[in-house]
Amino acid sequence: MVEVDGVIAVAGPVSSSVGLAAAKEAEKLQVPLFLHMAGSHRILTKSSRYTFRTCLPAAPMNIEGIANLIKQEGYTRIGAIIADYEWGHSIRQAIEQYIVPLEGVEVQIEVAPLRTDDFTPYLRKLQSLNPEFLINTGHPPGNMKIPKQAVELGFKLKGFIGSGTPPEAIINGLGEVAFQGAMDYSCANYASPAYKELAEKYYKDTGDFMEAHVLTGYVTVMMVADAIEKANSFDPKVIADTIRAGRYVNPAYSWPLSYTEWGELKEATPVYVTYKPGPPPGNINPNADWHIEVLFQSPKLTPYVPEE
Repeated sequence: MVEVDGVIAVAGPVSSSVGLAAAKEAEKLQVPLFLHMAGSHRILTKSSRYTFRTCLPAAPMNIEGIANLIKQEGYTRIGAIIADYEWGHSIRQAIEQYIVPLEGVEVQIEVAPLRTDDFTPYLRKLQSLNPEFLINTGHPPGNMKIPKQAVELGFKLKGFIGSGTPPEAIINGLGEVAFQGAMDYSCANYASPAYKELAEKYYKDTGDFMEAHVLTGYVTVMMVADAIEKANSFDPKVIADTIRAGRYVNPAYSWPLSYTEWGELKEATPVYVTYKPGPPPGNINPNADWHIEVLFQSPKLTPYVPEE
């Protein structure tokens, strides 16, 4: 895209492994790369200057937000299943840093293969804990299977959280289980009038629902356009410098986009949501028979500082 098509910015990585590889290319080519959901804490280094996070902060920040949710909801028994790969182990380290030390909270982490459909052996190991809250954030491919199999095994969960899965995928993948405590992380300020106004316009124009992933794509493009206008330049280096030194605010987003020197989010305040039956208010997704309900917005997260 850079060498053949001459693009001045790239957005999109979701997988942490892809984000790691793409970030190295972005730094080498000196063209800004915007990570959509790639959250490994190893993607950014202190020398990164062309790679920026958007919707998903580094894994330690992600779990810091979930720790805030756990304190808010008063959960005391926490189970977690992580995948045996880059993102899963990033989440495991973050759970050990932010959740294990919480006073009065018991935590048990189980590691499962990245490619498996049967999570019952790992869930059975958690049964003696009798978890109130299940963290599946570290195993994205298991986001649908883990909760359903937990319910089949008789788990009495008060809540469970995945890894930023699009809402319609959660509803379609979980069915009725989605209404039995499914929660997720969001960078969309779903409760704000600005979000509702933008989502209604988007639905009118496209017939689709502007959930957090769609909104992130929109906001990323608008931030790049804003940087081009402010700098009066299409030079990728100038765009990256302008974004790194600036602050882009979109009231439909959950936080202003401002960055550390190496591209980490400085002001992330993630929203945590759950799902309820019944259509949403207004015309943001009028054909749906479910809606999103905001549970909690985290205080500002601590920007992650890379080790090197």
